Amino acid sequence: MLIVDDREANRSLLGRKLLRLGVRVTEAGDGVEALEVLGGHDVDAVCMDVDMPRLNGLETLAAMQADPVLRRIPVLMISGMGRPEAMLEVRIGLDVGPVVAGIVGRSQVKGCGELETWFLEG
Repeated sequence: MLIVDDREANRSLLGRKLLRLGVRVTEAGDGVEALEVLGGHDVDAVCMDVDMPRLNGLETLAAMQADPVLRRIPVLMISGMGRPEAMLEVRIGLDVGPVVAGIVGRSQVKGCGELETWFLEG
């Protein structure tokens, strides 16, 4: 799993949780780094923030869609910004086809019991 987020704390939190589940984790700090990693590593899935510097999640997703190999990698878009319009852009503003496996915002996790505990607590 490639974790793409400009906040190291977010990458670390998710990375630790995935490692405990036995998932091999690679990290990138933005979309530019993510595309570099994807070009040189075998990645099964991507968990990517929407709002990042240099190349944001939507732009990175568009670049992945344009590549015949990368477009087959499942992507989970995440955002802690509370910007529903960003998630709406992913859903209808970009032809992402089968690439998006799910879209999760912080507000969607709150109140979801075990998922909230797993996702929001260290």
